[in-house]
Amino acid sequence: MNKENFRFYIKVRTALNIPAGVIYDELYFVCGDQAPSCTTVKRWAKWFREGREEKEHWRLCDIITGDESWFYHTQIGRRLSNTAWMGRGNPSTTVVRRSKFAPKILFSTFFKSNGPVFIYRVERGQAIDHHFYINDCLRPLVDEIKRQRPSYGTSHIKIHHDNGRPYIHKDVSNYLESEGLTVMPHPPNSSDLSPCDF
Repeated sequence: MNKENFRFYIKVRTALNIPAGVIYDELYFVCGDQAPSCTTVKRWAKWFREGREEKEHWRLCDIITGDESWFYHTQIGRRLSNTAWMGRGNPSTTVVRRSKFAPKILFSTFFKSNGPVFIYRVERGQAIDHHFYINDCLRPLVDEIKRQRPSYGTSHIKIHHDNGRPYIHKDVSNYLESEGLTVMPHPPNSSDLSPCDF
């Protein structure tokens, strides 16, 4: 039996109100070591009792994460590039440090495991609220996903962003739900847990 056959058997037996432990015993009696584990049978039986029909597809390439990041205009030399041969008695070279007033740009970036999906340059003075997030970030992101995946669109795509106020607003949740995007759960009080921040 393959995995789909096991799922079908567990689904039918669960619909007949047979406990998960009994279903596991039946499968193990017939299939031996090829049967799914008892915890797997219990998990699938629980899902079927809750009315969940589809199996979840949690592939890493289906997860999109995003956040805002500041980028400086100038490239600061690395420690290795600042090294120089010095003669005895010569003064050491001066290393240029970035000024705290150096120009910088805020970008909102979204990417998957295989690279960036959407990058948006945030204009100076732009308020980052839920309207900005929906209109300037999420709508173009969804359009880009649909362009990259014409046959699948946004199905099975999970979005992972931090739980700052613009991202958890009801309008944002409604928009993501209407587009078929699943929001990955985020621990409370961990606003900067987006992988972009690591």
